[in-house]
Amino acid sequence: SSVSVLFDLVVNLLVQSQNHFRQIEDASSVSLRDIARFCRLYNWFLDSLIQRYFKQTFQQQSEVVIRRASLIALMLCYYFRLRSVELQDVYTQKMQSIIATKYSQVANIPNYLTAYIFQTEQKRLIHDRMEVPPSTARNRALRDNIFVLLACIVNRIPLFLCSKPGSSKSSAVQILISNL
Repeated sequence: SSVSVLFDLVVNLLVQSQNHFRQIEDASSVSLRDIARFCRLYNWFLDSLIQRYFKQTFQQQSEVVIRRASLIALMLCYYFRLRSVELQDVYTQKMQSIIATKYSQVANIPNYLTAYIFQTEQKRLIHDRMEVPPSTARNRALRDNIFVLLACIVNRIPLFLCSKPGSSKSSAVQILISNL
């Protein structure tokens, strides 16, 4: 069935993500805690997506919802741990090529994980549901920081937000606090 194909794909993505981090860092940089974190985030995103968009149509669109929740959770667990845009691009290209083995149409969508899946969800959550001060630029760093902070706070996942000065860390925290 299509759900079992999706399950196998997600397991493969998790295995390849773990292997990827072992190659670029070291063997101790990943553990079963990452898998547990993925499961926690997956369950939260699945519930959130169903409540917000798919309450009436979940049975007909279950594969779409499960795939979206899985990929967002995967991005939160692995993508944002990478220290540079270049490393993030390598990771997303690798994951996208794996996804394309099961869903061939993904190969034709540039930046499928970042633009199609992740930015769509950021827009739904941040642009459509949060009040942001009018003079605030809704750039990628701000959107990423708000999204990661929200997911980690709600799921009680410890987070260190590290980046260069001026990359919207404080702004993201202030915006999130004012919207909770």
